[in-house]
Amino acid sequence: MMFPIGNIVNMESNNMGTLADRLKEERTRLALTQDQMAAAAGLNRTAQIRYEKGERNPDADYLAAVASAGVDIGYVVTGVASAAVAKDEVELLRRYRAASPDVRAAVLGALGLVAVASGAGVQIGNASQVITGGEVNQSGAQFHISAGKKKRAPGK
Repeated sequence: MMFPIGNIVNMESNNMGTLADRLKEERTRLALTQDQMAAAAGLNRTAQIRYEKGERNPDADYLAAVASAGVDIGYVVTGVASAAVAKDEVELLRRYRAASPDVRAAVLGALGLVAVASGAGVQIGNASQVITGGEVNQSGAQFHISAGKKKRAPGK
């Protein structure tokens, strides 16, 4: 089923150019030729050229297809880049969510955040804040710290 996305694709977004400009920019970022991008969407090169020139508007099926090739569709449509998440970050978040409150607190502590365990889970605060009450058990945490070279005092 084809779902046209209408006139929103022609709008300019904060000096980010048109959808056509952003689509070409994404294709270039991914080092894809027009033929490769069109093939990823099941189209021919002529259709890709028309999209990049702004002569035609891509539909939702096209956008979904090129998203699987790595195109940031949020950026193409709105001009605002999506917060891309690397595979290791996805795995880190998955493991963090599955961790016990004690492990979560240890991770937050290792990242320089203050974590206070509470009945509702772990609350996060800025390391410069003083948080009273609650208790954090980091007995299972391991920290590996590498010492660098000491700086010599001037004149010594």
